[in-house]
Amino acid sequence: MTRSIDLVREFHERFRQPIAREFHDDARNLLRLKLIAEELQELAEALGYVCADPLSGFAIDLVSVFKRTPGRQPNRVAALDALTDIQYVLDGTYLEIDLADVKDAALAEVHRSNLSKLGADGLPVYRADGKVAKGPAYVPPDLERVLANANARQFETHDFVGDDCDCELCGEGWCHYLHDEHRRRECIHLSTSMFVDGKAECFDCGEKIEEHGKTCQGEKR
Repeated sequence: MTRSIDLVREFHERFRQPIAREFHDDARNLLRLKLIAEELQELAEALGYVCADPLSGFAIDLVSVFKRTPGRQPNRVAALDALTDIQYVLDGTYLEIDLADVKDAALAEVHRSNLSKLGADGLPVYRADGKVAKGPAYVPPDLERVLANANARQFETHDFVGDDCDCELCGEGWCHYLHDEHRRRECIHLSTSMFVDGKAECFDCGEKIEEHGKTCQGEKR
């Protein structure tokens, strides 16, 4: 599977965005902060919130918000810590609002869309602050299709992901584990028709189950 950082690297290379640039570049640092703030504002609106000052917005003019502190130098370790925490919180948000399963597909779709931002001459188009702008051939990402495809796949019985597959009758993953104090696990959804012998094998304990919906409790093998 292609890593997300590799997709973004392709975008940076094609649209002439810096890679491994000078760490102390104030203009680029402020642009990255502004881009993060813009996306944060979009997320807030998507969750039903509005900016307290819609005429300006907190992402508009970060130059007036963030000032270089005399004697304070940029710190690469601290920057790595902050960026990693942001990524961690982002992934936690995907999980909380039930979008984790479509993250990779959504990223691929947004990447496809971003690569369509080239201008009519085939060259990148930039905003005044240096951000890549949308060219005349820009095609927005179809994230509704991504969600629709994900919903359709829930009912496929052959879609194995790790220790999980989907039940053809109820559409839910049939190896959902519930831990008790004895660290046993319970398999609560089973599809039997996907196996030639009409039986489903619990990935956890190895027991053969013949009845759809039958629970099995066994030691982890």
